Amino acid sequence: MIKGILIGASFGAVLSVCFSFIFMFIGQGIAGGYVSFWGESWLYFAALFPCVITFIYLSTYFFRIDTPSNKKMWILSFFVTLFLIWYISTLGALTGEYIVRGLIQKRETIGVNELGTLGWGSVYALILTPILTPINRWLLELFYNILTKFKATKSSLN
Repeated sequence: MIKGILIGASFGAVLSVCFSFIFMFIGQGIAGGYVSFWGESWLYFAALFPCVITFIYLSTYFFRIDTPSNKKMWILSFFVTLFLIWYISTLGALTGEYIVRGLIQKRETIGVNELGTLGWGSVYALILTPILTPINRWLLELFYNILTKFKATKSSLN
């Protein structure tokens, strides 16, 4: 189980960095140009925590159950996608902005629109969840196969 937790944390961290980079690269291109190669650092902070925690939870979930059915993987993919997009675009974005701008120490909220971020982040989550669920389904299958390869699932221990 410890092996699965370490694999889940590593998978979540790598995934959060990759997706943050891709999102920034596409977003800067659509916006008209590239300001920096890595983009805004708040997105990396916003995505790291929920991705790591989610994949740690999934590794313990896969350790406790037998081989999941296709239906169960699709349902799991839907809810994981909804949670990750919603958290990253709302609470994660606010936390990332506070860390990058140093507003936690100053106890100020200058330049951060909390209500707008929470509202539009929820809208983004509702719009993007059906689009990104098939991609996440593939990622969950990949993650499950990695766990099975390293014998960190219940079905691989039998």
